[in-house]
Amino acid sequence: MGNPNEEVAAPTPDFGTRQKMRQRLRIVYFLGVGGVCFILTLVVNYGLKLTILTAHPTTAFLIANAVSTVASYFLSRRFTFGDIAHGLKRVQFIKFVVMSVLAVGITSALYISRVGSLG
Repeated sequence: MGNPNEEVAAPTPDFGTRQKMRQRLRIVYFLGVGGVCFILTLVVNYGLKLTILTAHPTTAFLIANAVSTVASYFLSRRFTFGDIAHGLKRVQFIKFVVMSVLAVGITSALYISRVGSLG
């Protein structure tokens, strides 16, 4: 029988458990980045609508989305996917900008077809 005062070492998690914990942490970071960028979109959007772009709420929304999208890229790169090996940062950023411009273009085209203008 062992000594009752003897400390028992906690079992160290195996590689699979560490991967699961890292994956869960990545999900939490991903949700956190999304929440921060959502709040950033709201703040920029309403800030522009209530001050500079009172006559152009859609333009304020597009600017807010652009700001939030760029912030999301950098925050996700830093916090969510920071431990994953990446390729060339410049190429990735160019791809990101092209996809973001396409997304904003499609959204704007749909809005224009429904409403008639961006103002």
